[in-house]
Amino acid sequence: NTGINPSWHLNMVIIEMPSGQCYTFKCNKWLGLNEDDGSIERTLYPEESESAELFKNQENQNRPYPKETNFILNSKSYYKIQISTSNCKNGGTRSNVYIKIYGNLASSEKLLLKKSKTNKYPFETGSIDVFEFDLPDLGSIEKIK
Repeated sequence: NTGINPSWHLNMVIIEMPSGQCYTFKCNKWLGLNEDDGSIERTLYPEESESAELFKNQENQNRPYPKETNFILNSKSYYKIQISTSNCKNGGTRSNVYIKIYGNLASSEKLLLKKSKTNKYPFETGSIDVFEFDLPDLGSIEKIK
């Protein structure tokens, strides 16, 4: 949490599974030592709705996703992570942003969200960034950090 504008206002995260199922994690809070409650990490749980209509027009169609989820832990599949940065004053950040995904079968490593598929500079105020990761099958997503 250092550098120019280290604080960040996270609106929401949507994770699209290899099967096409989506999990929505609403945050609408600051991550920053000098903002809100001073937390730089949030634990988020999925909303009941699995709809990601907000981002349907923002999808990057460069990589096809498997139609079926492979439930073998040694196999890997593409997960699409969509991050919405809030449109509030100074809501963006240039700091490193990480995510860890916890599923009922496995958890990911701490993933650096660096190369957005949609923007040259990720996490700008009001932006939607898309990241793709080749991960083992995590099962149903239970939470993210």
